[in-house]
Amino acid sequence: MVGVYQRAKKYDQAQSLLSTAVQRFPNEETVYFLQGTLYEKQKKYDDAEKAFRKALAIEKDDPAVLNYLGYMFADRGIHLDEAEAMVQKAVQTDPTNGAYLDSLGWVYYKQNRFDRAEEYLKKAVIFVNSDSSIHDHLGDLYFKTKRYDEARNEWNKTLQLSTEQEEINRVKKKLDDLKTTRAAKR
Repeated sequence: MVGVYQRAKKYDQAQSLLSTAVQRFPNEETVYFLQGTLYEKQKKYDDAEKAFRKALAIEKDDPAVLNYLGYMFADRGIHLDEAEAMVQKAVQTDPTNGAYLDSLGWVYYKQNRFDRAEEYLKKAVIFVNSDSSIHDHLGDLYFKTKRYDEARNEWNKTLQLSTEQEEINRVKKKLDDLKTTRAAKR
Protein backbone atom coordinates (compact mmCIF):
# COMPACT_ATOMS: atom_id res chain seq x y z
CA MET A 1 0.00 0.00 0.00
CA VAL A 2 2.85 2.40 0.75
CA GLY A 3 4.03 2.09 -2.85
CA VAL A 4 0.54 2.75 -4.19
CA TYR A 5 0.18 5.87 -2.07
CA GLN A 6 3.70 7.01 -2.96
CA ARG A 7 3.11 6.68 -6.72
CA ALA A 8 -0.13 8.62 -6.31
CA LYS A 9 1.82 11.26 -4.36
CA LYS A 10 -0.46 10.70 -1.35
CA TYR A 11 2.47 11.06 0.99
CA ASP A 12 0.43 11.67 4.15
CA GLN A 13 -1.40 8.35 3.77
CA ALA A 14 1.85 6.54 3.01
CA GLN A 15 3.53 8.12 6.03
CA SER A 16 0.60 7.18 8.24
CA LEU A 17 0.93 3.54 7.19
CA LEU A 18 4.66 3.59 7.80
CA SER A 19 4.27 5.21 11.21
CA THR A 20 1.96 2.39 12.18
CA ALA A 21 4.42 -0.14 10.78
CA VAL A 22 7.29 1.39 12.78
CA GLN A 23 5.21 1.03 15.95
CA ARG A 24 4.29 -2.59 15.19
CA PHE A 25 7.66 -3.66 13.76
CA PRO A 26 10.37 -1.47 15.36
CA ASN A 27 13.15 -3.89 14.41
CA GLU A 28 12.13 -4.36 10.77
CA GLU A 29 14.76 -2.81 8.53
CA THR A 30 12.44 -2.71 5.50
CA VAL A 31 10.02 -0.35 7.25
CA TYR A 32 12.79 2.21 7.80
CA PHE A 33 14.01 1.76 4.23
CA LEU A 34 10.51 2.49 2.91
CA GLN A 35 10.24 5.44 5.25
CA GLY A 36 13.55 6.77 3.94
CA THR A 37 12.45 6.48 0.32
CA LEU A 38 9.20 8.26 1.13
CA TYR A 39 10.98 11.14 2.85
CA GLU A 40 13.48 11.39 0.00
CA LYS A 41 10.67 11.65 -2.58
CA GLN A 42 9.30 14.57 -0.57
CA LYS A 43 12.77 16.16 -0.38
CA LYS A 44 12.83 15.73 3.41
CA TYR A 45 16.46 14.72 3.26
CA ASP A 46 17.33 14.90 6.96
CA ASP A 47 14.38 12.65 7.82
CA ALA A 48 15.30 10.32 4.96
CA GLU A 49 18.87 10.04 6.21
CA LYS A 50 17.68 9.25 9.75
CA ALA A 51 15.37 6.52 8.47
CA PHE A 52 18.07 5.00 6.25
CA ARG A 53 20.55 5.06 9.13
CA LYS A 54 18.01 3.27 11.35
CA ALA A 55 17.68 0.62 8.64
CA LEU A 56 21.46 0.28 8.50
CA ALA A 57 21.63 0.01 12.30
CA ILE A 58 19.44 -3.10 11.97
CA GLU A 59 21.06 -4.51 8.81
CA LYS A 60 24.40 -2.76 8.29
CA ASP A 61 25.25 -4.23 4.90
CA ASP A 62 21.88 -4.06 3.14
CA PRO A 63 22.95 -3.13 -0.41
CA ALA A 64 19.64 -1.46 -1.30
CA VAL A 65 19.87 0.88 1.70
CA LEU A 66 23.57 1.56 1.16
CA ASN A 67 22.91 2.35 -2.49
CA TYR A 68 19.89 4.56 -1.86
CA LEU A 69 21.56 6.61 0.88
CA GLY A 70 24.84 6.82 -1.03
CA TYR A 71 23.04 7.97 -4.17
CA MET A 72 21.00 10.50 -2.21
CA PHE A 73 24.22 11.98 -0.80
CA ALA A 74 25.90 12.01 -4.21
CA ASP A 75 22.93 13.59 -5.93
CA ARG A 76 23.04 16.40 -3.38
CA GLY A 77 26.84 16.64 -3.60
CA ILE A 78 27.38 15.93 0.10
CA HIS A 79 29.31 13.31 2.09
CA LEU A 80 30.87 12.08 -1.15
CA ASP A 81 33.54 9.91 0.48
CA GLU A 82 30.91 8.17 2.60
CA ALA A 83 28.64 7.85 -0.42
CA GLU A 84 31.46 6.24 -2.39
CA ALA A 85 32.15 3.69 0.37
CA MET A 86 28.46 2.85 0.70
CA VAL A 87 27.81 2.39 -2.99
CA GLN A 88 31.05 0.46 -3.53
CA LYS A 89 29.85 -1.99 -0.88
CA ALA A 90 26.50 -2.33 -2.68
CA VAL A 91 28.27 -2.92 -6.02
CA GLN A 92 30.51 -5.55 -4.43
CA THR A 93 27.37 -7.36 -3.26
CA ASP A 94 25.76 -7.26 -6.71
CA PRO A 95 28.24 -6.25 -9.45
CA THR A 96 25.70 -6.53 -12.27
CA ASN A 97 23.02 -4.36 -10.66
CA GLY A 98 22.59 -1.44 -13.05
CA ALA A 99 21.16 0.85 -10.38
CA TYR A 100 24.16 0.29 -8.12
CA LEU A 101 26.60 0.79 -11.00
CA ASP A 102 24.80 3.99 -11.97
CA SER A 103 24.97 5.25 -8.39
CA LEU A 104 28.70 4.60 -8.20
CA GLY A 105 29.20 6.34 -11.54
CA TRP A 106 27.20 9.28 -10.24
CA VAL A 107 29.31 9.47 -7.07
CA TYR A 108 32.45 9.59 -9.22
CA TYR A 109 30.86 12.22 -11.45
CA LYS A 110 30.12 14.39 -8.42
CA GLN A 111 33.73 13.91 -7.30
CA ASN A 112 34.92 15.10 -10.75
CA ARG A 113 36.52 11.70 -11.35
CA PHE A 114 35.18 11.51 -14.87
CA ASP A 115 37.12 8.47 -16.13
CA ARG A 116 35.79 6.36 -13.25
CA ALA A 117 32.31 7.84 -13.68
CA GLU A 118 32.28 6.89 -17.34
CA GLU A 119 33.45 3.36 -16.58
CA TYR A 120 30.57 2.71 -14.19
CA LEU A 121 27.88 4.60 -16.10
CA LYS A 122 28.71 2.62 -19.26
CA LYS A 123 28.52 -0.62 -17.27
CA ALA A 124 25.16 0.47 -15.87
CA VAL A 125 23.80 1.02 -19.38
CA ILE A 126 24.90 -2.47 -20.37
CA PHE A 127 22.89 -4.04 -17.55
CA VAL A 128 19.90 -1.65 -17.61
CA ASN A 129 19.61 0.01 -21.01
CA SER A 130 15.98 0.99 -20.44
CA ASP A 131 16.53 3.30 -17.44
CA SER A 132 16.14 6.93 -18.46
CA SER A 133 18.09 8.30 -15.49
CA ILE A 134 21.20 6.29 -16.37
CA HIS A 135 21.16 7.78 -19.88
CA ASP A 136 20.61 11.22 -18.33
CA HIS A 137 23.67 10.75 -16.10
CA LEU A 138 25.77 9.56 -19.02
CA GLY A 139 24.59 12.60 -21.00
CA ASP A 140 25.65 14.87 -18.14
CA LEU A 141 29.08 13.23 -18.10
CA TYR A 142 29.52 13.64 -21.85
CA PHE A 143 28.43 17.28 -21.64
CA LYS A 144 30.83 17.98 -18.78
CA THR A 145 33.68 16.42 -20.78
CA LYS A 146 32.68 18.42 -23.89
CA ARG A 147 31.49 15.45 -25.94
CA TYR A 148 28.37 17.24 -27.07
CA ASP A 149 27.13 14.84 -29.75
CA GLU A 150 27.31 11.95 -27.31
CA ALA A 151 25.55 14.05 -24.65
CA ARG A 152 22.75 14.86 -27.09
CA ASN A 153 22.37 11.18 -28.01
CA GLU A 154 22.11 10.11 -24.37
CA TRP A 155 19.65 12.85 -23.49
CA ASN A 156 17.51 11.93 -26.50
CA LYS A 157 17.48 8.33 -25.21
CA THR A 158 16.40 9.72 -21.85
CA LEU A 159 13.46 11.46 -23.51
CA GLN A 160 12.49 8.28 -25.36
CA LEU A 161 12.51 6.23 -22.17
CA SER A 162 11.23 8.63 -19.53
CA THR A 163 7.68 8.62 -18.23
CA GLU A 164 8.31 11.34 -15.64
CA GLN A 165 7.26 14.81 -16.80
CA GLU A 166 9.71 16.50 -14.42
CA GLU A 167 12.62 14.54 -15.91
CA ILE A 168 11.41 15.19 -19.47
CA ASN A 169 11.24 18.94 -18.85
CA ARG A 170 14.68 18.98 -17.21
CA VAL A 171 16.29 17.06 -20.08
CA LYS A 172 14.60 19.20 -22.74
CA LYS A 173 16.16 22.22 -21.03
CA LYS A 174 19.57 20.51 -21.15
CA LEU A 175 19.12 19.90 -24.87
CA ASP A 176 18.15 23.55 -25.40
CA ASP A 177 21.17 24.67 -23.37
CA LEU A 178 23.35 22.35 -25.46
CA LYS A 179 22.16 24.08 -28.65
CA THR A 180 23.04 27.42 -27.09
CA THR A 181 26.47 26.16 -25.99
CA ARG A 182 27.23 24.80 -29.44
CA ALA A 183 26.02 27.97 -31.16
CA ALA A 184 28.22 30.10 -28.90
CA LYS A 185 31.28 27.97 -29.82
CA ARG A 186 30.83 28.67 -33.54
